[in-house]
Amino acid sequence: SPPPEEFAAAASAAAAAADGSAAAAASAGAAAVSSAADAAGGSNAARLLRARAGSYAKASRVQTVGTEHVLAASLEVFPQAAAAVLGGPLLAQLLELLGKSSLAPPPAEPPLAPGEAPSSAAVPAAADAEVLLAASDASPENLFGALQALPDAAAATQLLEMAKIFLDRS
Repeated sequence: SPPPEEFAAAASAAAAAADGSAAAAASAGAAAVSSAADAAGGSNAARLLRARAGSYAKASRVQTVGTEHVLAASLEVFPQAAAAVLGGPLLAQLLELLGKSSLAPPPAEPPLAPGEAPSSAAVPAAADAEVLLAASDASPENLFGALQALPDAAAATQLLEMAKIFLDRS
């Protein structure tokens, strides 16, 4: 699993992009660009997303993965796609909002034996979160499109909208 430092690197890259400094964004995002998911195949990245979403749910002390957990995990697992689809300023605001909530990156799980699944992968997903996880099989961009198409009542939609409001006010 990518360590929380990569989540922070994505935030730094997004903040630098928001300031308009492409060189600073490239430098700050170097760790995020080299994340395991960016190098992994689709099914490996989808499994990583599912495991990290489960980690976010466990850290929030809930029994089911929700859309908010998939959103938080997707920013960590797919930082390049998040920046491309959401844009640097919105991504930076969203990362800041998640960092102040119960959706800050949870610790990485301990290393696993070959063929062993992380315990967080066993956390069941709500139906709307399962749709998002399935969308990630096609591509990270497909996942972010599905996130943006969620109904207004979805927790991920509410987080995205709050980030947009805070961005507009800053």
